[in-house]
Formats: sequence, structure tokens, C-alpha cells
Amino acid sequence: MPMKAPTHRDPNVTRGLAATRRAHDHARGTAAQRGYDGKWRVYSKSFLQRHPWCQCDRCKVSSTPLPAQHVDHIIAVNGPRDPLFWRESNHRAMAHACHSRKTAIHDGGFGNAPRAIVAQPGGKQVSGRYVSVHPNYLTRG
Repeated sequence: MPMKAPTHRDPNVTRGLAATRRAHDHARGTAAQRGYDGKWRVYSKSFLQRHPWCQCDRCKVSSTPLPAQHVDHIIAVNGPRDPLFWRESNHRAMAHACHSRKTAIHDGGFGNAPRAIVAQPGGKQVSGRYVSVHPNYLTRG
């Protein structure tokens, strides 16, 4: 039976990556600290009952949309005190795979550079790399 070739990694690099991840996770806080507590779970369950299918761009045009499992913030929020955190117009139902793809693209996962979603005055959302827009031009809801 064939055997997998051994993988050799520099232990110093691996240890450094693990420490970086731990520091990031510690600074990020728990889900409850970020506002995803019991109140959010009740709300998201209700939202998903009203919106059972994924509302991502791919699934909207697909003849077989995926069942929704997550409530996504269309415009990123900074915790439960952000006015957009609870605004239903800033939420959409998404399948797990679609939400993971969106998160990886916009938050910089899998080697992607982080991107910002910026709402333009006409209500159109534009994705771009390192977008910087004057706050007066942002439409927040």
C-alpha cells in the first residue's frame, strides 16, 4: 500500500503561526462578546424561517438555490451597538458555503487581500481592495 511522504516543517515557523492565530483570536473576542448571543440566535432563527433560501448573488440566479444556514450582515458591523447590527435591511440569508466564500473574499481569507464593501450614494454596493471613502458618502441602511 502506498505511503504518504513525510511532511517536514520548520518548528519555529509553525510555532510562530500558532502564536499569531492565538493572539488574533484573543483580540477578536468570543461570539457572545461580539454580539452573537442568545438574542441574536433567536432573531437569526426567526429570520431564517422567513428566508429559507440563500440570497447570495449566485443562488439568486441559480435554478437550485441552497438552503440558508447563516444570517449575513451585508455591510460589516462593529458589534451590537453599531446601528446596522440589528437593521433587517442589512441582513440576508446565506448557505454555509456561500457565507464562507463571502467571508474569505471580503475578510482576506485563503491568502486574499481584505476588501471593503462600500455603499455608494445611489445604494449600489461596490467591492474593492482597500477602499477608502469619506464617511459622508456612505449609505448605512
